[in-house]
Amino acid sequence: MSTKPVSDSPPKSYIPKSVFDTATGKPDLFARKAELRKKMHIKTTIMTLEDFEKEFFPPSAHSNSPPVDRYRALTGNLNAAAVPGDQVKNPFKGLDAFTSERDMYKKLTSALNKAGLCPGYTFVSTPTRADPTDESKLEADMGLYPDEAVPGQVDSTRTDDLVQGRMNWSWLEMFIECKMDPTAGDPFDDGKGIGGETDTESRNHVLGQILSYAELVFHRQHRTHQYVVLFLGTFARIVRIDRSGMFATKKFSCAEHGDKLADFFRHYAKGDPRQRGYDDTAVRLKPDSAEAERMRDAVKEVAEADYVGRQFRCTLDERWSWWKLAVPDSDTKKVRYFLVGKPHFRAPGVIGRTTRGYIALAEDDENTTFVYLKDAWRVDSDDIDKEGVTLAKLNEHKVAYVPTLICHGDLAGQDTSSTIALWKTCHPGEKDCPLKAHQHYRLVVKEVGKPLDEFTNGAELITAILCAVSAHAQAYALGIIHRDISAGDPS
Repeated sequence: MSTKPVSDSPPKSYIPKSVFDTATGKPDLFARKAELRKKMHIKTTIMTLEDFEKEFFPPSAHSNSPPVDRYRALTGNLNAAAVPGDQVKNPFKGLDAFTSERDMYKKLTSALNKAGLCPGYTFVSTPTRADPTDESKLEADMGLYPDEAVPGQVDSTRTDDLVQGRMNWSWLEMFIECKMDPTAGDPFDDGKGIGGETDTESRNHVLGQILSYAELVFHRQHRTHQYVVLFLGTFARIVRIDRSGMFATKKFSCAEHGDKLADFFRHYAKGDPRQRGYDDTAVRLKPDSAEAERMRDAVKEVAEADYVGRQFRCTLDERWSWWKLAVPDSDTKKVRYFLVGKPHFRAPGVIGRTTRGYIALAEDDENTTFVYLKDAWRVDSDDIDKEGVTLAKLNEHKVAYVPTLICHGDLAGQDTSSTIALWKTCHPGEKDCPLKAHQHYRLVVKEVGKPLDEFTNGAELITAILCAVSAHAQAYALGIIHRDISAGDPS
């Protein structure tokens, strides 16, 4: 909602509940990847490997994380032993020539694990076994996983450091993609200038592939940004993706500069979880924790007529991670905590608002009262009021048929301002930055809505529309226009 006539983004049509659903109800990965590429247009910056490490992993940040429980604090390398500060060797030097992509997975996984670059983690080859909870059935070639979450290991008796397993998007630390052809398989083109965009079909396909993987990581986890490594024959790139855009290194030779890539992995594993892209306001719950038990107890007995209770029970999928999310209260200046399972609603995308909606339980509420929590990366502009501010005004004036605000606030330190500043540094001759400023934001309301397409009869549908029209008329009388109205609005 906005009290000022600004254009945050063009009005959108209904977004299906599944990010891969089409009008036919079947996955359409080709169209999905094309849409992800389109939204990332002119939002990529190519940097030297040295500048990339200096910007995102400066030497001063290479300190070991304290030995804290991985669930209770942040997901990440919290139990890792100290890593010597000596210059690492090149683990790729001397590798036999690759004969196929499958051969790349095997040799690279073995070489990286043998090098011992990331204590507390394991490199896993996952090219053929999809995550059973993911309807897209997409699989990254390789991935870095916490040791206690190595997914579905196939053969633990091998002596060549090769680990093969099943894809697990909920626990994936970093995905790694392999392409035999260093040109046709490269999603970026250093010859196209600092933006690196290519017009080659095969290379655009790879870009869409990478973005579709990044989308799944963002959907399954609570991340501010993520890192990706691309192996392109005997070359490589490192990529950083956040809610505004991408930064990628120039393509470099693994034979000549593999020690720098190894150093990146080592520094990544030693880095602070926030530096690696983890949201420190989200705690992954242990399955046997008191919070998780409380969530199960809340829906042990649910009446057939209890729509919200049944919906909350559906979100308690044991194959997904459950979370305790912090929500700042802008009025009291305190922080409240809410327990959630898998999202009740997910907007598609890698950059932008990428809203997720959750049916939640308040940790400080002794009663089993369900509320609705909205997690989004709002556009950070002085011309656009926060949704909670607008709701508070509507509640104050007793506008009917709008949600009742419980609390809301920005998550400190989680915005894309530094990304935009870096873009401007890298593009000194450009006046207009194509990256939008986004701020991570959460909002909690009392009511849990029902999707408009779940009406039981015509009268119920007409009544819902009538109430919406009435609410908008009352808001308009207060000078408020909700300019982005759709059936897919999660709130």
